Amino acid sequence: MEEYTKPHFPNAKVEPIFPTGIMTFKYENSLEMNQMSYFLKSQPLNPGVDGYGKISEDTYILDNPELSSLKEFITKAFLDYAKIVARIKTDGIALLQSWISVKLKGQMHTPHQHSNSMLSGVFYFDDYDINSPPLSFHKEINAMNKSSLLPNLEENYNESDFAQHERYFFPQKNTFVVFPSYLTHGVPPNPSERPRISLAVNCISSNTFGSKSNLAEIDYDRLKK
Repeated sequence: MEEYTKPHFPNAKVEPIFPTGIMTFKYENSLEMNQMSYFLKSQPLNPGVDGYGKISEDTYILDNPELSSLKEFITKAFLDYAKIVARIKTDGIALLQSWISVKLKGQMHTPHQHSNSMLSGVFYFDDYDINSPPLSFHKEINAMNKSSLLPNLEENYNESDFAQHERYFFPQKNTFVVFPSYLTHGVPPNPSERPRISLAVNCISSNTFGSKSNLAEIDYDRLKK
């Protein structure tokens, strides 16, 4: 068989079917963020788990009044994602837990998802070097949607967006990354001497969640009665 060296149909178009979008937001007031960054870095940390890293003792850290501007920014960013990307019908966003995550050299976070939340986000507020590990996203294929045939993949799969099983977002100072909570994500081992510091947060729709007509509504006000 003739060796394959170039596409037979270079003008053929690949259509992205059901893509999963992440969204990034920039905190523009760097002076204000520097003050909040100092507060964030001063927070006491839990002892941590070997190989995993440490998190802040306060897991509702955005409730601190010193971070009110950041909390407002993050809440609005979540709402933009919900409306623009996820097409979620909601009146607002309710933040759930929020915490500082610290990864020292060699520490990582295994791929995981966040249950009991709608959207998740990571805010990067520190200075990062070229060796700071990225936020990794992982492709999950359900057995019902996966062929039983397991072909070998070309080594240059990185040239195709549609053949990816893992994608990276590298930390950028004062940037907030939003993604659906069901999207598997993690952090590879930190090869740098510099600690990797970030703020993680989850959210859900405020007031109600789910469809009343489909008998899947959660009305928070009714739960309080």
